[in-house]
Amino acid sequence: MTRPVVRGAVGTLFLWVMSATPGLAQDGALVIHAHGSYFAPLSSLSDTTDDLAPSVAYGGGVGVQLGGRVAIRGDLTIVATRYRGPTATVNPDGIGRLYVFGDLQVGWPGTSNLVPYVLVGAGAVRNAPRDPTQPSTWSPAGRGGVGVNYLSGLGAVFVEVHAVASRFASLGFSKLQLDLAVHTGLAFAIPF
Repeated sequence: MTRPVVRGAVGTLFLWVMSATPGLAQDGALVIHAHGSYFAPLSSLSDTTDDLAPSVAYGGGVGVQLGGRVAIRGDLTIVATRYRGPTATVNPDGIGRLYVFGDLQVGWPGTSNLVPYVLVGAGAVRNAPRDPTQPSTWSPAGRGGVGVNYLSGLGAVFVEVHAVASRFASLGFSKLQLDLAVHTGLAFAIPF
């Protein structure tokens, strides 16, 4: 497909989702979301200048809205980042990182279409250097953050900010890695 066709399809879907009757404020709904993200490391991989470069990412997930306040959701985010530093030798294609989380989201719906929320989650991070001589590793991870939904129709536009803690155990490093993530995207609700 060409770019104008993709943009038109995304715009049409966005307008359709935003023009239907409210769905995310329902007592129960299946929620599907997609997001674009910005990831920035808050910690270094070593005491010297080794770190991961800030990067953009994309992802999505599914969840269940359990009333107007609580949701349980699963989320997957794919990040391609680059290593910066003198210690390790890394393929110029960088490192693929996969974030897999289960979250509890608690919001405060009111009379407006803006619904702020907090979230806490647990999951795992896969670090996969794009180099066949370097193995991929999985590490447990946790996250917490805040966000806001703008409800309209059967969906919402959302922005959330959260901190992710995991152990970066790859490329000869084994250190607690803290990342700041900013997600923005669309959520679509199917009431039940």
